[in-house]
Amino acid sequence: GLRLGISTHGYLELLQARFGAGFEQVAHRLTTLQRPGARGVPFFLIRTDRAGQISKRFAAGRSPLARIGGNCPLWSLHAAFDRPGAILTQVIETEDMARWLTISRTVRTYATPFGAIRPDYAIALGCELAHGHSLTYARGLDLDAPNATPVGLACHLCERADCRQRSAPPASRRLVVDERSRGINPFRRRCTEFALKYIDIQRASFRRLGVFGDWQNPYLTMKPGYESLLTDDALAFLATLHRWAEPTRRALMQARSNLRPWFDAGNGLDFPLETHAVRKGNWKISGTPADLQDRRVEITGPVDRKMVINALNSGAKCYMACFEDATAPSWDNMMEGQINLRDAVAGTISLEEKGKTYKLNEKTAVLLARPRGWHLPESHILIDGERIAGALFDFGLYFFWNARALLAKGSGPYFYLPKLEHYLEARMWNQVFINAQSMLDLPLGTIKATVLIETLPAAYQADEILFELRDHIVALNCGRWDYIFSFIKTYRNNPDKVLPDRASVNMTVPFMADYAAHIVRTCHRRGAHAMGGMSAFIPVKNDDAANDKAFAAVRADKEREAKLGHDGTWVAHPGLIGVAMEVFDRIMPGPNQLDKIPAGEADAAALSTPAPGPKTRAGLDMNVNVGIGYIAAWLRGQGAVPLHNMMEDAATAEISRTQLWQWRNTGQRLDSGELVDADLLYKVIEEQLAVWKAAVGDNFFEAGRYADAAAIFTDLVLDAELSLFLTNEAYDANFAPRR
Repeated sequence: GLRLGISTHGYLELLQARFGAGFEQVAHRLTTLQRPGARGVPFFLIRTDRAGQISKRFAAGRSPLARIGGNCPLWSLHAAFDRPGAILTQVIETEDMARWLTISRTVRTYATPFGAIRPDYAIALGCELAHGHSLTYARGLDLDAPNATPVGLACHLCERADCRQRSAPPASRRLVVDERSRGINPFRRRCTEFALKYIDIQRASFRRLGVFGDWQNPYLTMKPGYESLLTDDALAFLATLHRWAEPTRRALMQARSNLRPWFDAGNGLDFPLETHAVRKGNWKISGTPADLQDRRVEITGPVDRKMVINALNSGAKCYMACFEDATAPSWDNMMEGQINLRDAVAGTISLEEKGKTYKLNEKTAVLLARPRGWHLPESHILIDGERIAGALFDFGLYFFWNARALLAKGSGPYFYLPKLEHYLEARMWNQVFINAQSMLDLPLGTIKATVLIETLPAAYQADEILFELRDHIVALNCGRWDYIFSFIKTYRNNPDKVLPDRASVNMTVPFMADYAAHIVRTCHRRGAHAMGGMSAFIPVKNDDAANDKAFAAVRADKEREAKLGHDGTWVAHPGLIGVAMEVFDRIMPGPNQLDKIPAGEADAAALSTPAPGPKTRAGLDMNVNVGIGYIAAWLRGQGAVPLHNMMEDAATAEISRTQLWQWRNTGQRLDSGELVDADLLYKVIEEQLAVWKAAVGDNFFEAGRYADAAAIFTDLVLDAELSLFLTNEAYDANFAPRR
């Protein structure tokens, strides 16, 4: 049967005659010709009646249509009823950009009760377009450049909002009836009247919760100015986003947890099979605004008032205002940061400090905001008794108050998205963007985002993340420090995936160099910018030798990035902008280098192959010292902390504590022969705590919370289970309101 099916090129009528079988029976048989050593075309088959009820599904391949689809009115499967007995061929494209060759025809049942009307059915037999050249039914079709019909799985699952033949809105939309306009499609992306009406519902719900109104919520500390942000409408906007996104967010966080046993069992990562068509498809992102075309040097930092002014005035092309790793998530930091950015967008921000006035220059950097990751909560705002995600709180307030003002200035609401681990998390962000724009009656694509590829799983899904956000994304960024943290966390129990001293893992080691080249290659193929990573060096006062050494290291790092094809880079201090700018001006004379694609292809194994290198007592001591120093500053409300002439954020402490946990858990020995166990770690923590006490003095040692930091660090490196994020546990213990 397999040999005959191949020799006849899937010509069903010929196979019918050969076997004396019906059309449906032959089509069904073709879906079964998949055996080891003898594989035919991986067909799928669907049978439906005139009412659209699917009564058969068979598949030898991976078609999503065979699993849950089949009811799209644009598919010729349904047109077959208008031409009984005729074979209709069609090239279709599903929402994942996969293309399929399908043939459809009506069939009739043979056994019908006496007096009953014989029902009509239609069947569709299909396969991936790559197999179409071998089929008789492809004759006359240009399969290399086909005019594919966009087909969804079903109307309620399809996000193609411009489709004019819908029977139902997408599950994420609402039916809108506008009595003042006519049209055949009542499913709108935007409707101001609907948005306001829905916000009224949310506002009433908030009043029942006592979250606003007279501000009697005992868990909120309201300082002057906070009420100007947390208005009824703003809180209602947040509530709408939360109620749409929270069930999906929880499911995706659980999906992260479900993968841990897989990695703990020694399994690795690979490029997803189900998105092969996305990676191989010929598509690009929708486009990049004019003020984001040249991003050669960006400065990053927290959202305190002085930093916001200085960063915008720094001479960098862009400023990423960070609500995440560079800002400790206290309630006051989050709220004051929102006020600072609102004032900056309005152009009214200023500061009087120590007899000096800070205000904005006439020309400033382009502003991008980085909200917290999906895993972090904001415990000061409850919606239906649930904590709102920190990501939605940060994004929602900033977008609600600043989107229109930014557009009026010729810019737009631009964001950096951190800590994504799966393309479905990018899809959730895309849906949040669509809903937020709809509620404010702004066009699709108003929001533009850059995604930080700073987790190991995300590196394997870079194409997919770009695809999911293609209407809203402009770039990917190599978040190198969190990427190292993610590598350790992913392979935490695998003794074959242990990294050396943190200082030895730089961007020139093979797996990091492969990661950077992969991101540049992927971005430029899709028309997106590829941003380089952070240079954490900061100038040292009154030490020319140290500065010369730091500047040389920064220059070498930025030259490597620019030559690889990056379109821009990050610095942490205004003093390094000139160094980075000179390098990119020299190597990249244009606004970007999107036409530069590194040679080669990403290798799944290479991306997860750890770098060799030393494991030293000095490296262990530095991990403990930096971990204690950073956590102490974080507990004091600082997120970006200068330590040992480097500007460190939460990723530093995450690397320090996860590396020591992994070394202990996998029984590693230092190059000196010392076993990394609990006894050694207790000893080093005590020693480094004494080092900090000597460095800062007795008084500040107590006030600076170094002992508290050491206790937290000790628990993190000695716990039986590795905590996924130190910021989650430390937030609940130190910044969340007591209830």
